[in-house]
Amino acid sequence: MAKTLPAKDFAEIWRGAAGSGMNGVHSSGVLFLFFFLRSLLMRIRVLTFNINGLRPACAAFGGIRVILESLNADVVCFQEHKMRREDLDCSLSVLDGWRVMKTSGGLCMAVSYSHAHRRESFFTFNRTGNKGYAGVATFVKCSTVGVPIHAEEGITGILALDRSIPRTRAPELLGEPWMGYPAALLEKLDAEGRCLITDHDYFVLFNV
Repeated sequence: MAKTLPAKDFAEIWRGAAGSGMNGVHSSGVLFLFFFLRSLLMRIRVLTFNINGLRPACAAFGGIRVILESLNADVVCFQEHKMRREDLDCSLSVLDGWRVMKTSGGLCMAVSYSHAHRRESFFTFNRTGNKGYAGVATFVKCSTVGVPIHAEEGITGILALDRSIPRTRAPELLGEPWMGYPAALLEKLDAEGRCLITDHDYFVLFNV
């Protein structure tokens, strides 16, 4: 949970921005200061736990709506949802009125029709032969955290590379710390669906 900045520190930041020899603060400086202070002011509740099967949990507690509302968090991270990609539907991934968009890869995103109480959910799945194993999911309350500007599965970045790029060049393009590792090993590392990254602009969340 983010810590609220004391009022005296706000004053010091403002004096530092406004007292640099200018009569007023430049518009870009004001914009930067606004987003900086907003990130410090926001108190974001993030909950994460190993659910050990999303379907059994939903059946036991009355559905995903009941689970999310009872947790009352801005971001909820589940590990070990233990679903196959083809098992994902609205009853498991979203609240009423939502729809699920299944991507061509392993990452799925679900978005709401209603902008008033919009949420988004992101799922990644095990790509290996042992389907129905592992998998993580991130549920985001957009009214408080905002819409993620980017979502990506895997921790190495290899799954997000253009498929037209030769796999042998992948470690070089990814850079450190992945240079020197064979591409096959990096793909194997990310194939189990154990990491999901969402970029919220003012913070990046790794659901592992």
